[in-house]
Amino acid sequence: MGGLLTVAEDRLRQAVDLRRKLGDPDATSGAIAMLGSVLISSLRHEAGLALVEAAVGELLGTDGVPTGPGGVALLAQLSRAYFFNDDQRRAIELADRALQAGEQLDLAEIVSDVLITRGSALCHLGRAYEGLGAIRAGIELADERGLVSTALRGRLNMGVLAADPRSSFEAAEAALEIARRFGLRGFVRTLVANSASAALEVGEWARAVQAVESARDESADELEANHLSWVLFTFSTFVGEDVGAELARLTAWAESIGETAAREAIQDIRAQVHLSSGDFSVACDEWLVFAPSDPLNAPGAYFHAGVAALLAADHGRATAALAGLKGAPGRGRWRAANLRLLQLGIAALEGRTTEAVREARAVLGEYDRLGLPWRRALGGLVLASIVGPGDSEVREMASTSREIFSRLGAKPFLELLEAALARPTKVQDRAAGVPVDSQR
Repeated sequence: MGGLLTVAEDRLRQAVDLRRKLGDPDATSGAIAMLGSVLISSLRHEAGLALVEAAVGELLGTDGVPTGPGGVALLAQLSRAYFFNDDQRRAIELADRALQAGEQLDLAEIVSDVLITRGSALCHLGRAYEGLGAIRAGIELADERGLVSTALRGRLNMGVLAADPRSSFEAAEAALEIARRFGLRGFVRTLVANSASAALEVGEWARAVQAVESARDESADELEANHLSWVLFTFSTFVGEDVGAELARLTAWAESIGETAAREAIQDIRAQVHLSSGDFSVACDEWLVFAPSDPLNAPGAYFHAGVAALLAADHGRATAALAGLKGAPGRGRWRAANLRLLQLGIAALEGRTTEAVREARAVLGEYDRLGLPWRRALGGLVLASIVGPGDSEVREMASTSREIFSRLGAKPFLELLEAALARPTKVQDRAAGVPVDSQR
């Protein structure tokens, strides 16, 4: 995994050794904090945590209060390491220690950054009001002091934690403009990826693919190129390209990182392939296994697991996906619409067609109001697959899904929709839930 981060890691390891030889604990702490940051940025979250956790125990102790900026930076980096390893309560505990010491030493650069980490951890625990407030405070302090990178990190996280993909897309695009203006290449890579992930939902596929391909072609190292290729994989899969070789390549790369999270993320892209190829039960199972391993992406994984289960007409799997989505943190119109879509699909499976069609009308309208055509199209596909083409409202919703799939070039999903609409027409007894053949 050669490149700039590898060079930075080598130089920082030398710096740590030098500081140790000079017998300067605070300077040693600061160098280890920077090294830990590089490891985390290289997707080696477990390695970064192990390094920084050991250093805090050695140099600061369990409850030690740092007396210099290096020690405060080390506590701040340990908080960030816990955050990236999904131990949010420990992240908050360490953030509080770092904030207390940072305030006493008037270290605005560290305090603003830790406020962002603490706020992000709170959001992951479902405490979004507190969390977003802390992130905003960190951004405000960073802006006051001219700390561009820190403020940009806060804006990046605000985009990731936004209430819906449309808001995420707009936030990522605004932050990307700042990153490019100041030449912050590391942020550009992440923000291009974040924007593309949201663009999938808002229907800006061509724009996203062009931006990601351009960034990938200009990548400084293998890590950056593969990270962006991972983002492109979803678009390639959903437009029906042959992704077998790319799946094998990205799988091998993720496994080579040697991190649990990287290995578990393979299940997500495998599920995408299974969904596009019509292996719905397998796709559902992959997402159900993946979701608990990644709290940030769990809501999306549970939702797609539910869609796959509904397309498979599998009541048990759909119910399990719905339970998972209900248990994931979050609130707002976007989350409510996703829950309602799975619920109406289950109602349709149970023969409660009138209820399902009525609810679908409301849910798909909500996706329209939120500016989220991809979910709108998936909803129409689910309803057409379960209820069939015999209902005029279902045909109307499916027609909109057809237009969206065609515009996006989502060939596998268009084929699934056409197959559902080509099934022999049945008239559904909406009161009793008994399907009756319309032709004899």
